[in-house]
Amino acid sequence: TVMFVYLTFTPGFILIRMLGIRKLDTIKLLIFSVGLSIVLIMLIGTITNEILFLMGIPQPLSVFPFLLAVNIFIILGALFDSIREHSSKFMIFSNCKNFLSLFAIILPILSVVGTFWVNVMNSNIILLFTILMIAIFFIISIISEKFISKSFYFLVIFSTSLALLFHSSLISNYIYGARDGHLEYFVAKLTKENNYWNSSSYSYEIQYGRFNSMLSITVFPTIYSNALNVEIELIYKVIFPVIFAFTLLGLYKIWVENIGWKKTALIAAFLLMSQETFYSEMVWLARQMMAELFFALLILVIMDKNLKSSSAKIILIFFSFGLIVSHYAMALIFLFIVTAAWLYTSLSKKKPRNLDLIFIIIFAIIMFSWYIYV
Repeated sequence: TVMFVYLTFTPGFILIRMLGIRKLDTIKLLIFSVGLSIVLIMLIGTITNEILFLMGIPQPLSVFPFLLAVNIFIILGALFDSIREHSSKFMIFSNCKNFLSLFAIILPILSVVGTFWVNVMNSNIILLFTILMIAIFFIISIISEKFISKSFYFLVIFSTSLALLFHSSLISNYIYGARDGHLEYFVAKLTKENNYWNSSSYSYEIQYGRFNSMLSITVFPTIYSNALNVEIELIYKVIFPVIFAFTLLGLYKIWVENIGWKKTALIAAFLLMSQETFYSEMVWLARQMMAELFFALLILVIMDKNLKSSSAKIILIFFSFGLIVSHYAMALIFLFIVTAAWLYTSLSKKKPRNLDLIFIIIFAIIMFSWYIYV
């Protein structure tokens, strides 16, 4: 657990501090830290993989080389930030007001216990109770703010989405579901067994080559599997759903900032997570789960009105890389959407602050360079 928190939050948080970003609210700081950490892990892992292999080290993605590289980045980043400015205190629950909101944390726990009960006792009674509790929480959140404060909607959304994802992903001890999920598992397992990502593997076979070129299902699960000392199966069943749950927080933040009503954004989030595809098919599409997180984060940064322009551009480049090396189709969809949006807004007066032609060109260059040469 400690290693998971360390890898998933610390590198991104350090980068945010290095960029001099100080005025982020709790939700943005949380999801930006997660997104940037994932990108840095894939980036540092890939650089370590290539350099050490050229130096003749046969297993460059094993625990020691990667942790050495990522710790060097974190230590140097922390020193850079401490020299420039003393760190400010950060308390994620500084505005706790009521107990019932925190009680939402029990939903993922119920889901885990329920799947265990299914696997051992062949009974889904606890999972049915969990789904009932989710419905009750949603109703209470909409009806009254006396029980669940608006400031804790983000916790309700995250806990609920995680409970729904776990109630599918933890069924059985094996990988099951969509065919793409098995192909993803294959390239992840191959990278893990070799502790090396060979970017030229399956260059003769288009389908396997596409999967193998995605860092989200090769380098990323290998690093987490080694660092957490767990099998690849658990990375797919636990880690990827946790990461995917942060996508809902990103969307919630987008809706709150642009619609203005937290309750409307809460309803929108519940509408999305209540779709069967969210908690069934998506659970076994790891690269798409990862890509959707970066998709949401990119839109959030583009529409952000408070980030400094220079900081926003750097963060956009990192998230762009994350999306490009996570899922090829979603990267193409994103490029089409932002290009169309830029063309439309160029003719109107409502142009997003962080969307310009330079960003679109940079995104296209990174995307086509990666897909052509990797």
